[in-house]
Amino acid sequence: MKVYTEKTLNRKLLLNYTEEKKKNYTVEDEIFDESELGADEVLVKINSCSLPDSQHPLLKKIQSLDNALPIGQDISGSIIAVGKDVQTFEIEDQVTGVIPANSGECGCANYCRISHYDIVKKAENVSHVDACSGIGDSVKAYTALFYQAKIQSGETLLILDACTGYGTIANQLAQYWGAKVIVVGSTDEEIAFLQNLEPPASQVVDLRNKRRSLASICLEETGGLGVDCILDNKVELYSEEYLDTLQTSKKSKKILPTKFEVISSLAVGGRWVHNNTIYNLTHQIQNC
Repeated sequence: MKVYTEKTLNRKLLLNYTEEKKKNYTVEDEIFDESELGADEVLVKINSCSLPDSQHPLLKKIQSLDNALPIGQDISGSIIAVGKDVQTFEIEDQVTGVIPANSGECGCANYCRISHYDIVKKAENVSHVDACSGIGDSVKAYTALFYQAKIQSGETLLILDACTGYGTIANQLAQYWGAKVIVVGSTDEEIAFLQNLEPPASQVVDLRNKRRSLASICLEETGGLGVDCILDNKVELYSEEYLDTLQTSKKSKKILPTKFEVISSLAVGGRWVHNNTIYNLTHQIQNC
């Protein structure tokens, strides 16, 4: 029995940038034809979708949609049709996944076509909202730890942004794989959150404490060797003393470790995984 008709109306949300570079959201209707479903694709009726703005610059670079960008990549919903070569999923399966940025499909819509390689079955005790909210951070944390950091049992990991969903999942994954985890916070709310992590971190570092630097704590926790890996969402390029000589607008409102502190915390052969292209080791070494 077919769950959807040969032609299905799909309404999706797109983002356009005007000549003045202002955001303009538009709703577009399209018709899905059953014959357009690829052999390895499934048609998902979307229940929930997360909306990360940070992906828009990436989408603008790789899309060729006359400046119309699809909104939402992380989705959760139920399968209503499957391609002829799909063996791992069936109609009415509850799934969650990430729409590839170059597919042209929109997560903020009624339906989407997606390869069965880009989705997984949703756990029964996880809601659609929680599933789509966590899938992006989960993939990010797994990629950083497994493929980039290549974390091993017995190693020490420093997470600089453990209060985020990404950092919380990274803490769970690292400890599941047998690593020791050190986390960092700079406000009362962050410290309270980090002290109640599950599983608990080996050490919670308060960056407001000027009597002990981040590097000295990391060296103490590792017997003077330094941490094996650092996961970093953002650090300061310069020290607080140097920033005091600059305009106030150039200073971050949040206390962040400097590049020097981060590099000083690393062991010989340590890995520093971050998502900021301007913070590279070559530039730092050349300016030491």
